[in-house]
Amino acid sequence: MFAGFFILAIRSLTVELLDQAVKSSDSPFDFRRIMPPPSIVDEMATAFISSEMLRDHPGRNVRDWQIEHWGTKWNAYEFTDCKPGSYTFCTAWAAPISVITELSNLFPELKITLWHQEECEDESDHITFGPDQE
Repeated sequence: MFAGFFILAIRSLTVELLDQAVKSSDSPFDFRRIMPPPSIVDEMATAFISSEMLRDHPGRNVRDWQIEHWGTKWNAYEFTDCKPGSYTFCTAWAAPISVITELSNLFPELKITLWHQEECEDESDHITFGPDQE
């Protein structure tokens, strides 16, 4: 399994609004709050999924939808050192570029920087979204 380590830092006076927008009851930074799956995907997440259902609804299972739309098969997990405007988390496979792009679209006045380091890599990199992006 491939996992990455990500730090998301946001500098702005509106971080409290952002924090309320991304936080859920079980997560300080929930991708579902930024890019929620359609109801059919949510329904299939909680139901027993038969092979016939997957055949009849291709691409509508949770993992496929998350990979296609979030760029990673799981939501953020293993949170450390989270506070409003700064979130440290892991994901499976890749940086959640699509999620952060959508977050930047929702808060266009914010400068958002995603630092990411892939598993087993010594080098890290960053991507900046919003005003004055690098």
